[in-house]
Amino acid sequence: VVLDVPPPCARAYVHVGQYVEVLAEDAVAYFALCNDPGEAPFRLLVRPRGTVAEALARAHAGAAFTVSEPLGSGFEWDKTRDADVFVVVAGTGFAIAPAILRARLSEGASASTFLLVGTAGEVPMAHALSGMRAAGVSVTLCVPLGHGREAVFPRVEADLETTLALRLSDLRSAGDESSRRRVCVFAAGPEALLSSLEALVR
Repeated sequence: VVLDVPPPCARAYVHVGQYVEVLAEDAVAYFALCNDPGEAPFRLLVRPRGTVAEALARAHAGAAFTVSEPLGSGFEWDKTRDADVFVVVAGTGFAIAPAILRARLSEGASASTFLLVGTAGEVPMAHALSGMRAAGVSVTLCVPLGHGREAVFPRVEADLETTLALRLSDLRSAGDESSRRRVCVFAAGPEALLSSLEALVR
């Protein structure tokens, strides 16, 4: 969903990972920003579940919504410098991925950027992801058992936690301890997924 916002609102988006509050039909919901900091219009990834998301999904061009300025302090981006970065997402959590991947591409860090997407179906923004993959970002779909098939992106029949654990193990075993890089993991999705990922990374 594309939202035109006043210039001061667009300028308030300064850090990857910020989000906005949207009011519709006397309900409030929060959405991560998919566009890059400072850009207008705002772009939201919306799955039509819940009052606000359903209102956004069925709205026609020109419909008006109350939208906050970007909220939160965003991700701690300084920690990604000279680090291997994993972006682990499922469902509408995918919304955090585009801005992170574009930022890594602009920094020339695509070869050390890994996107893991939990899905049983199609991937949002597949065309854009294909371009990022061509530029060196590793993109892997993690699908339920029995869903593996030929696709544009590599697929593994495993959950996100298992796949991330294997990738981290591969990185740890590559090279000696002095050559290992720091690892940053950005994750978004269901609360149960985030809890298990947090325990895994720790």
